[in-house]
Amino acid sequence: MNLTVGATYIVLGGLIILLLVLLLNRKKEVVEINDAILRPEELEKHAVEIAWNHTVSKDSRALRWLSARIKENFKFIQSVNKKLSAEVDNMFPTASAAEWLLDNFYVIEEQVREILHLLSKNRHNKLPVLDSGYLKGYPRVFAVALELVAHTDGKIDEDRIVGFLRAYQSHRLLSMNELWAFAIMLKIALLENIRYICEKIVETQEDWHKAEDFADIIARCQENNEPLPLDALAAYFKGAQTLKSSFVEHLILKLRKQGSKATEIINHLDSMLAEHNSSVDALIALEHQIQASRQISMGNSITSLRSISSIDWADIFEALSSVEQILREDPSGIYPRMDFESRDYYRHQIEKLAASLNSTENRIAMAAVECAEEASALSDARDPICHVGYYIIGKGKGKLKEKTGYRARGLKAACEKISHHCARLYIGSIVLTTLVVSGLFAHYSGSRVSGIGYACYFILTMIVVFIPVSELAIPLINCVVSRFRQPVMIPKLELKEGIPEESATMVIIPTLLPNEKRVRELIERLEIFYLANKEKNLYFALVGDYKDASSKELPEDGKIISAALRGVEELNRRYGQEERDIFYFFHRHRQYNESQGKWMGWERKRGAIVELVELLRGSENTSYSIVSCDVRKLPFIKYIITIDADTSLPMGTARRLIGTMLHPMNKPVVDHKKGLVVEGYGLLQPRISVDVVSANASQFSRIFAGQGGIDPYTTAVSDIYQDLFNEGIFTGKGIFDVDIFKDILTQAIPDNAV
Repeated sequence: MNLTVGATYIVLGGLIILLLVLLLNRKKEVVEINDAILRPEELEKHAVEIAWNHTVSKDSRALRWLSARIKENFKFIQSVNKKLSAEVDNMFPTASAAEWLLDNFYVIEEQVREILHLLSKNRHNKLPVLDSGYLKGYPRVFAVALELVAHTDGKIDEDRIVGFLRAYQSHRLLSMNELWAFAIMLKIALLENIRYICEKIVETQEDWHKAEDFADIIARCQENNEPLPLDALAAYFKGAQTLKSSFVEHLILKLRKQGSKATEIINHLDSMLAEHNSSVDALIALEHQIQASRQISMGNSITSLRSISSIDWADIFEALSSVEQILREDPSGIYPRMDFESRDYYRHQIEKLAASLNSTENRIAMAAVECAEEASALSDARDPICHVGYYIIGKGKGKLKEKTGYRARGLKAACEKISHHCARLYIGSIVLTTLVVSGLFAHYSGSRVSGIGYACYFILTMIVVFIPVSELAIPLINCVVSRFRQPVMIPKLELKEGIPEESATMVIIPTLLPNEKRVRELIERLEIFYLANKEKNLYFALVGDYKDASSKELPEDGKIISAALRGVEELNRRYGQEERDIFYFFHRHRQYNESQGKWMGWERKRGAIVELVELLRGSENTSYSIVSCDVRKLPFIKYIITIDADTSLPMGTARRLIGTMLHPMNKPVVDHKKGLVVEGYGLLQPRISVDVVSANASQFSRIFAGQGGIDPYTTAVSDIYQDLFNEGIFTGKGIFDVDIFKDILTQAIPDNAV
């Protein structure tokens, strides 16, 4: 029995040792980074050659191996940096390449932290890996980056990157994930090059120390009139497999400083080198060339580490992505006019579809274009069904799946059916959670009594706790849903040429004007909004109401109106155009409200917007008695952006909002019988966030204000109602279509209901 147990332990021990040996061997792999420097045309030819030789598989361990390699490289570079610092402190000379390392080690440290951080996010955990060659098991794109660095001596720029990758992809396409990962892989490859140079620096420093020792021995022999150590020197050269030019160069340098005394040993050294078909001068020249080459290579690598971060990788990606080129064939012509974030969202959706449908990214993209082309043959090109996005992110996704021959089965089919009943699932989950938790409370409450008493306690407790429990159930279900449901991004047009005249927009601030000071503050805000959003066909207006009063007019009303008109006139004089004003002032007179018992603007802020819409559409029956210009000269306004007096309008926001409304996927479709927008959006509200200063005003605001300092208009943020139902709650700040608003909302709410 003991023998059996002993044998088991021996076998287990042997397996553990074998595993450790394999892991150590993996870690000690030598990555070849030193190679011939090629001209651009030779570099592209080489890219084609390696593309033919690369075969790939999938291996989830690839990034872990790469991370381990990065840490090992950095640890070695860090140790070399410490050794060189000590050499400098001891007044010992260092190689010229070492100066770059000593002066820029912080750059390497910073880049390593960034690389490891990006790799830890698992964004690139599905990169294809090589299944043969000395880099077997490493990501293919890392091997490509390594080749580029090796054959350019670490000198990386945008033209070299694009040319090399384009040549590679002429025979072997890289996935979108690989193209995005290429920047990181280039940095890792540059780190390999720096490590390689550091190894050579260490060898040089060791040779210089040996040379110093030989020179010291020779000096002592000469001082003591002892025989020169010629035999020791001969033994060194006889034992050396290759002649170390660094040793010879440094030794000669030290000997020549000793003057004529060292002539004999130099001549003897030259004669020994002649036996190896070399000479002192030849080795010195070679060493100077090597040191200069290493200095350039180290400088190139560190400079490239910095410059890679400043390259616009979005442009490089779109220039090289085959999926991008396919989608640009969109029959509607909309895709090329979208902003980068929207195009990137489409591409990510294609990436996900390709993975779920077990197809290639190119095949999915081509299928989307084919679907759009088929629709454009039968419909107006402006119809959403003629746009590739309709099949990538819209209702046409089912047709796209059919086009690729996909048929959902099993769990996938069940999940797809459930996704068509989001409302029932969402509401049902809240109700079920509320009932279960309330039932537990009710059961506990009635468990101490029996009979009719139990039923009474149960019912009474259910009534008392139902609403509080539901308030807890809603955020709980929202939290669960947000974990499993990705935020929905609404696509946008970029509007590179500016806002079209037919889409002219007015930014309005509907507000109360209690005094002249407030008027001046708001006029100043209008000016700030304009300076941040200078666009043709974009107008700005202050939409004012008097404060509530016990009479129709107050003595200070005239001063308020005069201040507003002067402010708008001054802005137009400063920034206006000859043919048309940019800034406007609209003001309503008070009307008596019986339910409030006050003189006030009709329906306050809602009424101000409703009446402004009617005024812009030619109505003469509004309470806007004061307008800063001739009403007949007002421009045609397609959209209105309404914001509060305390709301910011960051730079370029107006154009992004208009570009969102103009995208065909967001085109509003009205069901006039129901009085609803059933598809698209007649009104859109951007993410509303608290500015950094306000967010940190108190402990309460720090808890509830969320993360400040992030651009809320380009970041997809989860909103349960928007993600599940393509609808949201309007809080008074956003953009709306004037005609849709007039048709749907003008008469939707009775007077005095809000």
